This record gives sequence, C-alpha cells and structure tokens, in this order.
Amino acid sequence: MKILLADDDEISRKIIASFLARFGYEALVVQNGAEAWDILQTPQAPPLAICDWMMPRMTGPEVCSRLRSIKQPVRTYVILLSSRNSKLDIVKGLDAGADDYIVKPCDLTELQARLRVALRTLNHEAQLRKTITDYEALIRRHTMLGEMAGQRWRPRPRRHRPRHRSRPPRQEP
Repeated sequence: MKILLADDDEISRKIIASFLARFGYEALVVQNGAEAWDILQTPQAPPLAICDWMMPRMTGPEVCSRLRSIKQPVRTYVILLSSRNSKLDIVKGLDAGADDYIVKPCDLTELQARLRVALRTLNHEAQLRKTITDYEALIRRHTMLGEMAGQRWRPRPRRHRPRHRSRPPRQEP
C-alpha cells in the first residue's frame, strides 16, 4: 500500500520512510504541504497520508482542512505528526480533519499500531462502499423488474357485474 509522507525535516522523512519500507509500505515522500495537497487531489492519491504539522507553503492542519472540504471518491486517512504536544494542539489537529495524531519523536511501534488501525478503518470503509454499491444495483434491478412487470401484467379493466343474479325458478316435470 502507498502512503504519502509529508515532512520538511529530512531526518524524520528518512527514518519514517525506511520504517514504512521495512513493513511493506511504499512511501511517496514530499517535503512540504503544498506538494502533499497537489498529490492528494489526484485520482491516484494514496489512501493514507502522514503529514507533519509545521511545513513550508502549507501546514499539516491546512492540508487536512482542505482535504475535508472537497469531495473525494475515497476519503484519505490522515495521521498528523507533530512535536506540538499540548492537548490544545492535538484537539486543533483533530478538529482540522486529521484522523489520528502522533507526537514527535514518535515511537515506531506506536506508529505501526496506528497504521494497523488506519488499515482496518480503510478496509471497513471499502467494504461499506461495496455494500452501498451492491444495494444500489439491487434497487436498480428491483425497479427495472417492477417496471417490466407493470408493462406485461396490466390488469384488465373490470366490468360491472351485478352481485346477485336473479334466476328463474326451476320447474319440475
């Protein structure tokens, strides 16, 4: 799976990118928020992004906020990575649209666990999209069958018949 890694600190980028590679992820590495934003708007955008908070040209929370303001066919899961560790900063990052928040320097086993959470979430969302697509197809088929049945089986107009027929009395021989 591809993961976008946006961080202006070269050492952090190299450490996290090598960690991602070691665990089977393909890191798409950029150095600032504007590059991350450009990639995340494309149809080929990775489903998961790790963004630093403080980056040139656009901050991590700005990237999150912009992502949440556009319609995406597949919603990007964003982990915000920052040395800002106050509760207020964490709340601001999550309120900007991040799905998770990790304080730097990050423990790589914690990052690995949070990536597993992200993958579970992405898999659940994919299953939900498939279920919705299946239901929509079922509704279209049902509607089409109803229309076809309505065209074939039109009820005949009913003629008015008297409820009781009067019969002549039976004669005995």
